[in-house]
Amino acid sequence: NHRFVPGRMDGGFLSWHRAGIRRMGDLLLGGRFATLEELEGRWGLPPGNIFRYMQIRVFVRRQVAEFPLLPPRGVQDRVLSGTWVGEGRISAIYQLMQEGEEASVEEL
Repeated sequence: NHRFVPGRMDGGFLSWHRAGIRRMGDLLLGGRFATLEELEGRWGLPPGNIFRYMQIRVFVRRQVAEFPLLPPRGVQDRVLSGTWVGEGRISAIYQLMQEGEEASVEEL
C-alpha cells in the first residue's frame, strides 16, 4: 500500500514481500487480522519482525473500522480482485455491480 510509509522505507518489509505478503488480505486468516505467530507459520517469515508487525497492525487498525475483523467486501473489491480473462469480462463486472449493492461513481 503506497500509504504505508514504513513499508517503503524499511528494507525488512522486503522479506515479507518475498514471502508472498503483498496486500492487506494476505495479513488475514479466517476473516480476522492474523497474529505474528500465524503470519510466521503461514508465510515462513524470519524471526525478528515484532516491530514491523506492530507497525502494520496499527496502520491497518486505523484504516479498517471493523478491525481486527475483515471489512465487508464492497462491489469495487470484488471487481478489482476478480480474475477477468476470456470473453464476458464486461458482463461479469456489470453483473457484480447489479447484485443489489449500490455504489456511487466516487466509490468505483
